[in-house]
Amino acid sequence: MTAAWAVMRRELSAYFVSPVEYAFMAVFLLLVGAGFAVGITQYAMTPAMVIERFGWSIRTQLVSGTWGLMTWGTFAALFSLPGLSMRLLAEEKKSGTSELLFTSPITTTEIVLGKYLGSLVLYGLILLMTLPMPGFLIAKAQPEVGALLGAYLGLFLYGAVILAVGLFASALTENQFVALVVTYALVVPLILVEFVVPMASPPLDAALAAVSLGYALKAAALGTLDSSYVVLHLVFIGAFLFLCVRVVDPVSRAGQGLRWTLFTLLVLAGLALCLGVSRYVRASWDLSAQRANSLSQKTVAIVAGLEEPVAIHGLFRDTDRRRDGYWDLLQLYRLRSRKIRVEIFDPNVRPGGLVALGLSSEERNAIGDGLSVAISGDRRVVFRGVGEEDVTNAILEAGSPAPRVVGFIRGYGERDPKAQADAGMSRATDALAAEYYDVVDVRLDAPIPDRVTLLIAAGCQAAIPQPELDRLGAWLEDGGRLLVLDDPGYDPGLATIVSRWGLRSVALKVFDRRSNLRGQPEIPLATRYSQHAIVRGFSAALPLALPLPGAVEDFEPGDPAVYHERLVSSSGEAEGLTPEGTREQGPFAFAAAAWKSVANPKGGTTETRLVLVGDAAFATNGFFAESSNRNFFLNCVGWLSRSRGLVSIRPAPLKGQVLTLSRREHAAMQALFAAPIGLVVLLGLGVFLRRRGL
Repeated sequence: MTAAWAVMRRELSAYFVSPVEYAFMAVFLLLVGAGFAVGITQYAMTPAMVIERFGWSIRTQLVSGTWGLMTWGTFAALFSLPGLSMRLLAEEKKSGTSELLFTSPITTTEIVLGKYLGSLVLYGLILLMTLPMPGFLIAKAQPEVGALLGAYLGLFLYGAVILAVGLFASALTENQFVALVVTYALVVPLILVEFVVPMASPPLDAALAAVSLGYALKAAALGTLDSSYVVLHLVFIGAFLFLCVRVVDPVSRAGQGLRWTLFTLLVLAGLALCLGVSRYVRASWDLSAQRANSLSQKTVAIVAGLEEPVAIHGLFRDTDRRRDGYWDLLQLYRLRSRKIRVEIFDPNVRPGGLVALGLSSEERNAIGDGLSVAISGDRRVVFRGVGEEDVTNAILEAGSPAPRVVGFIRGYGERDPKAQADAGMSRATDALAAEYYDVVDVRLDAPIPDRVTLLIAAGCQAAIPQPELDRLGAWLEDGGRLLVLDDPGYDPGLATIVSRWGLRSVALKVFDRRSNLRGQPEIPLATRYSQHAIVRGFSAALPLALPLPGAVEDFEPGDPAVYHERLVSSSGEAEGLTPEGTREQGPFAFAAAAWKSVANPKGGTTETRLVLVGDAAFATNGFFAESSNRNFFLNCVGWLSRSRGLVSIRPAPLKGQVLTLSRREHAAMQALFAAPIGLVVLLGLGVFLRRRGL
């Protein structure tokens, strides 16, 4: 090893007397510094309200985001490091010193290792020169230091692979430009394979993910340290250094033949075996402050207890901004259990996939918003959320043998779930059947069957007798689920039920002259959505069309255990007409949800859930296909029918994630980031002038 250290010192000396190498170092620092400075400036201009609403943090925006340190560090390493490695052996060959070097008492392995370590130490010094950037963040805000350390480790390993590939490419030729091209030809596919994985079918997708540097970089950028990704980098480094030794070693070249080939293949197979084992015997550390890159303990337990395989198919267009984050989430599930298979594909690119999944024409029309299908055996669950709660509950529902039974309350002048006229709800019933719900009629003058999962009161108009209201109220108290579609102007008595849960209808008929369906003010479009699971992912691009709706309110019912939240609201231009003829200005809520944990009569705990919508006509045949009506109705039913939902634990927002910069601080940041670049440029200029004799 003494000889290897001597070669390393020689290489470092050669780097520091070459103006070209200073130029590559300056380019690296310039790309990282300029990109990161722009990212900090944009983040500092983002209102605190936006940062809190979307749950942004310095980790997600300035470490792993588009303008983050990891993004620009990755790009800079790919752009500049091949230029640092292309001369390592090619220059020796061109100058004629390679024969003297490889016939010296120093072994070929020591020469290759020394040259590699020299380039690696230089890269480490370059990374150290970028430390003022995260240092500035630490001084101005409260970034997650553990995530920053993970990002730097990921950048170092990534650069180490590029240098190993570059050294091997340099051993193949005496032309430095050719070595540069070969380096890119070998490295770029290892990064781009990340984009092929979502389109590949098992088990090819898992094999490609195992050799993807892109996945390793993304995990490091988010603050995850995974032993399998560390092994991946070490395997690539070892493989290319070994191949480099085999290529340049005079003894190996003289004895090339069957034995040489077999030995080379045997070593490479051993390295591949190490990589394969690392995918199954692995450890992972989440360095983020809130363990944001890990599944919750309840999800881990659910996934570990799966008895049957579950396949999750995500149908998202390539342009959907949620696609990458959703894919990262699905990978956490796949890595936790071999019984979970995941894929995401663009239905426009692969229309045959829709046929294989058995989606109806209405479901296909809803793909523009993005949806997923969880399949286990002959059970299929369609869901539209992209969060952990959505995926885990879909897995539970797909794997549950118990049927989900939707009961329509009958006998009180309600909308007919079997009628095919415009005012009927046969299309809603068909949509429920397509998602494997059993639909039954339920009368409140008899005990509610135990097998009923949830009840729907679809525009009841006749008064419901008090004993039957009491029966419904008691059923709710024991963990029942109820969807009330309230037609304005009628009072069947359900107001006494829903008010116990902090919800009520308001005697207002809402109109909207600006935001409405095809110029009809009496059919306003609801465009404002909350972050509740029912409407998460909905947007103003596909609003909810509600004909002649009434408004709803949520309020504190006096029970601190009851939670409530508005779901969807009108625009601010909407107007409400009271029974007295006066007008009120919007926005108005059209739907709200309430829930409470209660004791389960059969043991344990369950959750009462209630959704109140100020309109029943939106779910009728005449309007079911309009805008997001179908999606909203099915999402309401889906949320209500979940029997084993996740415990919702929202960690407190991270402190210190809002960044503000004064003009003086902005100038100081620019000077701080420019200082390392200026130092490298000055040193390189000095070397250039000295070599010119000036």
